[in-house]
Amino acid sequence: MKLLLKIIGGVFAFVMLLVGVIFLMTSSITGLASDFYDATSKQQYKQAYQMLSEDFQSSYTEEKFYEFIRANELNKVIKKRWHSRSVENDKGILQGTLTLSDHTEKSIQMEFLKQNDNWTISAIFFVQETFSQSQQALSIPSEDKQVELVRESMDVFANSIKDHSMAKLHGHISEYWRQQISVEKLDQIFNPFYVMNDGLLVINEYQPQFTKPTELTEQGVLIIEGQYPTQPNKVYFTHKYILEGFSWKLIGINVNIR
Repeated sequence: MKLLLKIIGGVFAFVMLLVGVIFLMTSSITGLASDFYDATSKQQYKQAYQMLSEDFQSSYTEEKFYEFIRANELNKVIKKRWHSRSVENDKGILQGTLTLSDHTEKSIQMEFLKQNDNWTISAIFFVQETFSQSQQALSIPSEDKQVELVRESMDVFANSIKDHSMAKLHGHISEYWRQQISVEKLDQIFNPFYVMNDGLLVINEYQPQFTKPTELTEQGVLIIEGQYPTQPNKVYFTHKYILEGFSWKLIGINVNIR
């Protein structure tokens, strides 16, 4: 019995040591996350911006970053709870819940990248299942931004058709969708368009025209519908986007020519 207790005690000590190691390894990213939301809550946006990875800073201006923080009410965080944490090599992930000053909650995932021996924030995701809880934190982008989104997605789509490969489109879509669909499956879906070769690139000579008011669903999906006034046939499109990190990313595309 004493031997058994010693073995159990040894296993318990090992488990406690393992848990301690995990928390020690992840303490740097949880500390950075706390510093980040402390800064945003105090409206110290410049300080928070400096915590982003080089890729994010090169892709998003400080002003766009400030807009993202305000639009998603990340300047109102009063409490943070982390349910899952992991670090592997130079990458880390935190998943948890943020409580806002109005006592609403939103689930979030943060990704981290170590650069020059310092941890940086490389992405912020609102967890898909809880978009309905944080809908008020999302807002429909301006019409100019919607035009930009559509033109970029349609240009990638048209160039993919010219290449007879959906590799470019696959690289353009959201990470969430990319994990669920392969280039080969996209090729199969859009194969009938390949006879057009580079013909669809003509859309770049036109401005997209929206045919319905843009919608933001309870699940946080942005739906943009419209057409290009090409002749003799028009190009009709329906695009769906979700917010990944600081950007709206394509999660669905439907194109018809008639």
